[in-house]
Amino acid sequence: MRVKRVCSGTHFVPILSSMRLASISRRRTIAHSLRTAAPLLAIQALTIVVVWPGGDFPLNDDWVYAKMLQTLANEGRYEIHPYTQAYALVQLLPAAPLVSAFGFSFGLLRAVTLVFAFLAAWGTALCGRALGLPRPAAVACGALLLCNPLFMNLSYTYMTDVPFMACMAFACLCYLRSLRDGAWQWVLLGTLLSIAAFFSRQFGILVPLAFVATHVLFFRAVRGRITAAAACALAIPWAFTLLATGLVHAKRGRLFLASQTLPGYLEPATFGVIGVVLLSVALTLGLLLLPFAASLAWPASQRKACRPRIARWVSLGTALALLMLLMRDPRPLPRLPNMLRNLGVGPLLLRDIYDMRDPWSPQSLGPVGLWIVTLCAAAAAAICAGAAWRACARKRRAKSILLARIGALRYRRMQNLFLLVLAALLVLAPLNPKALVYYDRYLVPALIPLALVVARSLPPPWRVSLFRPVAFTCTLFFAFSVVCLHDYMAWNRARWQAIERLRTEFHAKDTQIDAGYEFNGMYTSEAFMEKSGAQSFHIQGDKGWWVMGTKFRVAMSPAKGYRVIGEVPYDSWLGGEQAPILMLERFR
Repeated sequence: MRVKRVCSGTHFVPILSSMRLASISRRRTIAHSLRTAAPLLAIQALTIVVVWPGGDFPLNDDWVYAKMLQTLANEGRYEIHPYTQAYALVQLLPAAPLVSAFGFSFGLLRAVTLVFAFLAAWGTALCGRALGLPRPAAVACGALLLCNPLFMNLSYTYMTDVPFMACMAFACLCYLRSLRDGAWQWVLLGTLLSIAAFFSRQFGILVPLAFVATHVLFFRAVRGRITAAAACALAIPWAFTLLATGLVHAKRGRLFLASQTLPGYLEPATFGVIGVVLLSVALTLGLLLLPFAASLAWPASQRKACRPRIARWVSLGTALALLMLLMRDPRPLPRLPNMLRNLGVGPLLLRDIYDMRDPWSPQSLGPVGLWIVTLCAAAAAAICAGAAWRACARKRRAKSILLARIGALRYRRMQNLFLLVLAALLVLAPLNPKALVYYDRYLVPALIPLALVVARSLPPPWRVSLFRPVAFTCTLFFAFSVVCLHDYMAWNRARWQAIERLRTEFHAKDTQIDAGYEFNGMYTSEAFMEKSGAQSFHIQGDKGWWVMGTKFRVAMSPAKGYRVIGEVPYDSWLGGEQAPILMLERFR
């Protein structure tokens, strides 16, 4: 090993060459990253073993992106489906060569999304390491995402949410390192990754906006560190991106994509409705952040000095619950539509269940259980809000003169503020004051920056006593998520087996079958558009969901005017028994 000797008084101090130090640093960084990835990979592998993702059938909205992929793989042409606003390029580009090589299958597409799910969790954990969190805390941030019931369900679909979160997490990692080091190379890499997130969902533009807003708020502190190279690394790629997308949309005859809002689906929102939605958002986020709230409350409750702080958190959570009672919509969780229901996760998009407008589930917590969960979510929301406030609050005295001199406290506050601004933008961006359709899955991306900020507010050092509440609650989340995911995949497999039996045994045509949103969207929507002459995919006909005929129906319960001609059973872990998917034929 070659060394350089530098004279220091009467002693010679051996110093490694800079190249050798850089090589050692790179190897250590890679080793640390792999050690961070291993537990997350184990969680992902366990999920796949327990709930196998195979099955050639669409789920939720992923039939839209499957049609885009088929156009790209078969015709070599990229075209945004009229029913969506998302570009979805991030998931299309790696899947297209796989489809060309192995053939089209929704099981293959789920494998692509599962890779992105692991990358999203790993990127979140690496962000925690960039914030200075110890490895258990960083891994807990990634595990919170993998154990989340909404994220786990989305990772088994070919929708844009998970690929977007993967790109966003690594863009945040680069921007966090830039806030610490001030290197323009991190800004450029973060900008490119945020552009990739933008080409998955347009919300990707919020990541650089949060980065710019952080520099504006800390302008006096960072004006000496903002270099022309960093500004160009941020501005030039985005200028080309926005110019190119604007020209493409202008060439198509419109600068902006059509709204997804269904005419007459909801009345124009008032301030009261927006207030109800924001309250629902706060409670849902509190529920999703419950593991870290428990890790904050449990150790603090063991110390007398921290009990007044616990009392303030509980008071704030109680005030939030009372505010909910005073609102015009006093309901317990779940309050936001789409995926999360009483006991179960995943949208129920069969006609008989959807028309009930009731969060059906094999088992129910009941009103008392739901209110207990809601009060816990309110307390967790208050605890996490207090932790986020402390993370960004100005400290009057630095704990260390050295830290104050090197500006460590300053860039830590900048990192925290960047994450909080990003979370606020992600939460507020889906709000449309003209027609408010706010789904619970819109909150999952905001979980990444919020979890990082709350984890950073945990009292150092990260001891076993702090890790136990997170591990326990994450384990509960994981068990609940896996059980719900199993039921969701099981009844969907049974549904598509019933559809195949209608096609083969009863010679039913697709245009005669009403088998739910995904089936009719995938197989009858284009025929419906051509026959009806409708100009927008949001016009779905009198029967809804592009249904052309109702001679046959797939349902979970009998329907008036139909007779049962067969059934396909499936195992329900939530119900603890077998349940049937019914095949119905109209007799009058």
